[in-house]
Amino acid sequence: MSVISLLENQNSDIKGKPYPDIHCVLCESCFWSATSMLPDAASILQFINVCPICNNKSLSLIPLTMKESYKIMIGPRGLEMEFCIRDTPV
Repeated sequence: MSVISLLENQNSDIKGKPYPDIHCVLCESCFWSATSMLPDAASILQFINVCPICNNKSLSLIPLTMKESYKIMIGPRGLEMEFCIRDTPV
């Protein structure tokens, strides 16, 4: 089974309603970030096509499942991202 199939299975329907696609949106220049729940990656990039802080167009989309969360920290070594699995979906 492919990684994409696994993600689709984890985000499968509950009571006939599909989960939204969840992405962490990260600016590659200033490290501004946001969580997006728009329908797909193309919709995200249409809605957020530049960073609202530095106006850079280099935005990365990191797909998440409904059970994943993330934390971003800036420490002495630079930007650190921590991903973890929660017991209950959002």
